[in-house]
Amino acid sequence: MRAIGTRDTAIEKRLAGLLARAGFSFTVQDAALPGRPDFVVAEYQCVIFTHGCFWHHHNCYLFKVPRDAN
Repeated sequence: MRAIGTRDTAIEKRLAGLLARAGFSFTVQDAALPGRPDFVVAEYQCVIFTHGCFWHHHNCYLFKVPRDAN
């Protein structure tokens, strides 16, 4: 499971770029908040989680169980 990234994933990088281009001020991976949201837009009291198929196991065709813990 070590290979499963928790920071700077492709979706996080893309969303960070979109938020920045839209002019939002945000913080990343705020450990002070419950659940450690991926993005915090404090001005709007908004948090964003970018959990994908691996974490949710929602019968998505993109989800695959790793063969081992490496």
